[in-house]
This record gives sequence, structure tokens and C-alpha cells, in this order.
Amino acid sequence: MNKQSFSYIIGGILFLIIAMGISRFAYTPILPLMKDAIGFSASTAGYLASSNYIGYLAGALLAGIIRGNKKHILLWSIIINIFSILFMGMTDNLVIWFILRFLAGISSGFIFVLTSSIMLDYLASKKLAHWSGLIYSGVGIGIVISGLSVPLLHTFFAWKGTWIGLGLLTILLGAIAIFLWKSLQPIKHSERIVDNQGTLNRYLPWLIIAYGLQGFGYIVTATFIVEIVHSIPSLQSFSSYTWVLVGIAAIPSTFLWISIMNKHNAVYTLCFAFVLQIIGVVLPVFSQSILSIFVAAILFGLTFMGITTMSTAYARQLSPTNSHKVIGIITSVYAFFQMIGPTIGGSLASYTGNFKLALLLAGGLEVMSIIILLTGKWYTSRQKQAALITKT
Repeated sequence: MNKQSFSYIIGGILFLIIAMGISRFAYTPILPLMKDAIGFSASTAGYLASSNYIGYLAGALLAGIIRGNKKHILLWSIIINIFSILFMGMTDNLVIWFILRFLAGISSGFIFVLTSSIMLDYLASKKLAHWSGLIYSGVGIGIVISGLSVPLLHTFFAWKGTWIGLGLLTILLGAIAIFLWKSLQPIKHSERIVDNQGTLNRYLPWLIIAYGLQGFGYIVTATFIVEIVHSIPSLQSFSSYTWVLVGIAAIPSTFLWISIMNKHNAVYTLCFAFVLQIIGVVLPVFSQSILSIFVAAILFGLTFMGITTMSTAYARQLSPTNSHKVIGIITSVYAFFQMIGPTIGGSLASYTGNFKLALLLAGGLEVMSIIILLTGKWYTSRQKQAALITKT
């Protein structure tokens, strides 16, 4: 890998640190602090999270069909995203929070889809696709940054100063990323979504639906894991560290899972990652010791971005001719399910008084994802065999 390619990868990592690790996921460790200071319910917290995911859905949809200079749109999205973080700490008005989280979501959707599309295309053109997992490590790095920064900033500046401090940090990171990408030009493709045989890839719908259901399954834990730990009196002091563990596990996971997928069957590798994530999601239902919570956090961190990395890369492999459209579609379906996840999860928690039912529902939907992945593989394999018999 040459110096230029390395600098582009670092820039992509920084974009995802800002848009995903901080803008999107800093809400998780800040949530209990805001709730203690302002005093709103779990269902309100879920609605607030969902406003971010509604925006993310809109951003992913628009990014998938956008015309024009992808790099310029990406840079404007970064600017909007950064200011949505800063302004969260300048008001305690719930309506404005909803608007800001929506803007953070829509800009994050653009940033994720466009950064993924631009970098996956670039790396493929340079025969460096095996390095694509490094880009998504930015999410885990951002989670670690937010998990370590939030308690420190909160100690000195309360929750408002925490948002502002993170906003100032993203300005610095954004400036560096933009500088590193100054000479990068997105690769242009035709507008057809085809496989190697020139037909619509039959497995894509199965992958998209399974990945979408996983969006619900993972987001319940991603939104509420710190709140879950914070609500257990004996574990309250460990709540922020739980989120740091998630981030630490997520950092190497993207490169690790891509490496495994490149050596083994993509569908089976995805299913294995799903199994590990299901264990991480439902473990707190059956045990709330510090060991089980930390194991759940590590399993969750080890898999949630790994599944995203593999699903995105595999979707592009199935239909490589128009990556931003394919990535936009799969991310939009994912965003739809994660949009409703916090609302349903928060409402269930408010109704039952804990998150057990919400976590069991999340785990159940991920089991369905595995069934869909395997059924799709069996069905499409039969279709291919039937087509070969017909030709002969």
C-alpha cells in the first residue's frame, strides 16, 4: 500500500469516527447523564434516538440515488454533522433536540454511504479490497473516544459541556480528514446493478432483509446498553466502561471479519457473527453480573460493525457496478429497522420496568436473520442449478 492510499484510508476512518462513533453513538453514554439532569422517560429517550435514525434512513436513501459530485456532498454532510453535535450542548429544549438529532442522522447517512462507496471503489480499483475493513474501524475508535471522553468532560462541564467538547474535537478531526482527501476523486460507474452474468443478483434481497432485521436487533443494545448497566445499582460505576469495551472490541473486528469472509463462505461467516451477537444481546437478560455484562459488551462490539462491514462489502461484490446505489439500498433497509428499534425497545422498557423483553425481541429478530440468510442461500443455489440444467 502506498502513502496516498494510506492517507485516504485514514481520512475515511476519521469521517466515520465523526459521523458514527461520535455523532451517532456518543448519545449512548451521554443518555443516562441527560436523563439524570433533565428527567425524561425511557420512551422519550427511545423517541429521541429514533429521530436520529429517521434522519439516517433519509440520508441513506438520498445518498443511494444522489447525482452530482459525491465528494462535495460528503464534505457538506460533515459540516452539518459537526454543528449538530455542537448545538446539542447549547439547549435543553426537547423539540430542538429532535431536530438536531434528525440532522445528525441524515448527515451520518450521507457520510456512511458515500465514504463507504468512494473508498470501496477506490480500494477495489487498486486491488486493495482486503484493506476495506480498516475504514470501518473508525466506528469502534469513535466509540472508545466518546466512551472515555464523556465521563471526563461531564465531570468538569456537565452534559452540555460534554456535547460541546465533542463538537470541538470533531472540528479538528474533520479538518484533518478533509485535508487528507483533498486529491481523492471518486470513481464513476455505470447505472446498472448486475452480477457477473448480467442479471439482477438473486441473493441481494435475502441479504438486504436479513441485514435489515439485524438493524433492529443490534440498535436496542447499542442505544440502551449504558442505560441498562446504569440502572443496576451495583454496576452503575461501570456503565461508561461498558461502552468503552464495546468500542475496543469493535476496532479490530472489521478487519478481522473481512479477513475471515475472504477465506470462507460469506453467508456462513455472517451467520457465525450473528450467533455471537445474539449471545451478546440476550446475555444481560439471564445474568447481570459484572462479568456477564462485560462479556456481552465484548461480543456485541466484536460483531456489530463486523456484520456491517461484511454485509456492505458482500453487497458490493454481488453488484459491483453501482456501489453507492447498492450500499444506499442495504443501508436504508437497515436504517428503517434501527429507526423503529429504540422506540419499541424504549416503550417496552417503560411498560415492563426493565429491558429484558426488548432484548429478547432483538435477539429473536436476529435469529430470523440467520434463517433468512440460510434459506436464501439454499433457494438461490437451487435456482442456479435449475438454470444450468435448462441450458444443458
